[in-house]
Amino acid sequence: MDIQLKDVSFGYGKECILKNINADIEKGDFVALVGSNGTGKSTLIKLMLKIKTGYTGSISLLGTDISGKFDYRKIGYVAQKPVISHFPATVYEVITGSKGDMSRVKELLKTVSLEGFEKALIGNLSGGQLQKTFIARALYNNPSLLILDEPTVGIDHQSTLSICKILNDLNKKQGMTILMTTHTFPYIESYINKVLFLDSCGHAALYKSSEMTEEDMCRIYDHPRKFHKGGAAHKSCECS
Repeated sequence: MDIQLKDVSFGYGKECILKNINADIEKGDFVALVGSNGTGKSTLIKLMLKIKTGYTGSISLLGTDISGKFDYRKIGYVAQKPVISHFPATVYEVITGSKGDMSRVKELLKTVSLEGFEKALIGNLSGGQLQKTFIARALYNNPSLLILDEPTVGIDHQSTLSICKILNDLNKKQGMTILMTTHTFPYIESYINKVLFLDSCGHAALYKSSEMTEEDMCRIYDHPRKFHKGGAAHKSCECS
């Protein structure tokens, strides 16, 4: 399994954000992590990346429990709102960290449809171009697993479509495992093969997209508080 979550729980003080999350994400999966605001999507990703700690249960990435030593160079990560400085950095410098393999940069820029942009200043890029630059940076070390937190937030329709197509190519042509949080599910729906849904009570369910029913889709889009771990509908949200 490229990602394995076993009974993962996390909270702040007495407030439990995630409750007994279980999910197996296999090599080559393209998974959309969805749920309304505040359901813990970004928190779950930060636990996987050790940005946050203090969870119970176990998290394994690429077959290794992250509670021990783990080589995060095997993981590509794109944050929801990457922080950039206002100094005049070029696309090349952002991707490599200042020095690196120019041929690799050019290869990645072709992958993300930014050919010829290696010397462009990041301050002159559009939102979509900047996000593609960060995706290229996440791919620089040739990771086995790519994790993205809302990669299309705040960018235009055409750029969103382009990024979804880039991710689909990485998954289908290169076999890269991808987990991405998204609020723009319809854009990515035709590319993914699984959906990991977090409800407002901190529970989760993992669906195969090919087996999702209309009722499942309604729970995700319209009735998140009626969804409970395992796919069962309830009259009210059982948070205990």
